[in-house]
Amino acid sequence: MSYLGRSINLALVVLVVLAVAGTAGASLFYQHSADQLERQNEQLRSENKELKQDLSATESNLSQTRDKLQEANQTLENAQGDVGQVSNKLEGTEKQLSETINELSETQEELDQTEADLEETQTALRQARSELETAQGQVETLETRVETLETERDNLVAERDQLQETVDTQRDQITQLEARVDELESALQSVCNSIEGERPAGCSV
Repeated sequence: MSYLGRSINLALVVLVVLAVAGTAGASLFYQHSADQLERQNEQLRSENKELKQDLSATESNLSQTRDKLQEANQTLENAQGDVGQVSNKLEGTEKQLSETINELSETQEELDQTEADLEETQTALRQARSELETAQGQVETLETRVETLETERDNLVAERDQLQETVDTQRDQITQLEARVDELESALQSVCNSIEGERPAGCSV
């Protein structure tokens, strides 16, 4: 009987040792999994923070570009207004030139008696032609300026569209990372909930 009792006690001891070893192994496995999930979670949080900073900088650049575009449009409108004014002045000068030529034609028959008047009229004609050339030069300059501003506006529009595309892409990345963070946090919580007894430090998150 005493031999049988010793055998039973030895078997119980072996069973207890195996149970303790299994529990310790499971705890170590769960702790390793929780630590690994915590490291991945921390890395994703860091990447999410960097992307948010990049998004903020991109949105700031987009706002500055929009301001530049608005200024360019205002300058373009002003230049177009100047072109209209110069065109009106050019029409007035051409009208004056036409009137002067008509006057010269009408006074041609009185050339001998009105030579002084003719000289005055010729002077007015030269002045009108000079004003016409000046006005034409101003029109060409303003037209060149308008073309330059239109090119700048097109470039700014393209830059704005590119920045908007970058913002949209980064927002999508942030959304995906936030979803991944939520998924990992849920997985971490599930692992922590399955641990019996004392939980690792990562389970306090």
